[in-house]
Order: sequence, then structure tokens, then C-alpha cells
Amino acid sequence: ENIVVATSKEKDDQPIVDYCAARKMNYFCGPKDNVAQRFLLCGQKFHFDRLIRICGDNVLVDHGLLKRMTEIALKGEYDLVSCNFSLVNENGLPYHEHKFHTVNVPLEVANGHNVFAHPAVLYSKMFIEKYRYIPEEQPQEDLKLWQRAVADGCKFGICEENLLYHRIHSNSVCNSNNK
Repeated sequence: ENIVVATSKEKDDQPIVDYCAARKMNYFCGPKDNVAQRFLLCGQKFHFDRLIRICGDNVLVDHGLLKRMTEIALKGEYDLVSCNFSLVNENGLPYHEHKFHTVNVPLEVANGHNVFAHPAVLYSKMFIEKYRYIPEEQPQEDLKLWQRAVADGCKFGICEENLLYHRIHSNSVCNSNNK
């Protein structure tokens, strides 16, 4: 298993680089304001066949769940795999009963619904090599990237297990809060 800490090129993140270097840990420095692009550039540099993006604000992801995502990707030859997640309202109560692993993922994504759990998403080498983030699409860069991939016929998979509970609020940038 290869782990790479992807941080920014900014001076403020130099302690992260120093920490990794002192412990002989792999690290990558990329753009500060486009984390998604940083992730894809890191995957290219390290020549990964598949990689899982784990966000810095959610690093305690169940290792078994990550292995399950990898198994699903390999078995189904998926270009992108995510875990299921549950939507909750601003008070933490269930928003609606919906299992994303049972939906038509391309149709949902094409219609502007985010069906992927952002904190842990597995990407294939083809996906990393082919797709790029477009800075003008922020703050919807993930959804827009996935919509382009859907339009191209990429294969998507979603684990049955929940990775997280996602709070829906009135300022969400995707249409999932309108379901």
C-alpha cells in the first residue's frame, strides 16, 4: 500500500512537507486552491493505477471500507468508486431514505445530483490521466468533472456501506438537496 500526503506549495504548509521528509514519507506539493487538481496531479506523478482521495478533514476512514472500494473497482472495472452516504438535515435527522448504490449513477450525476461521498473516492489511472479540473467550475469542480466523465461513458460504482452522513443545507452547490 502506498500512501502519499498531498499538500500545497504554500509556505504555510512547509511544516507538513518537513514532517513527511523527516519520516521518509511520500508527499506531493500542488495547488493550494484546487485540492481536486492537486490530487489528480499527485496520482500522475506517482503513476498509480488506482488511487483513493481521502480529504484532510476526514482522515479516519475505515481501512476495510477502502479495501472494499478497491475490490469493487477491480471486479467491475470501474473508473470511479465511492461509498454510500446518508443525507441528514441541519438538525442531523434523516433527510430522506436513499441508498445511492441502488440508483442510476450516470443519470443522477447528469441531473446535478452528487451521489459520491467526497471524503473518499477511488479513481482509475485512465480517469486520472484523462480528466482535468477547470478552475472556473469552483465550487462545483467535483460534480462538473464527474458530469463530463458520465457524458464520456465512464463506469461508476458505489459501495453499499455508508462512509458518512452528509448534512444538507440551503447553500448546497448540488441539486441533491432538492430531492
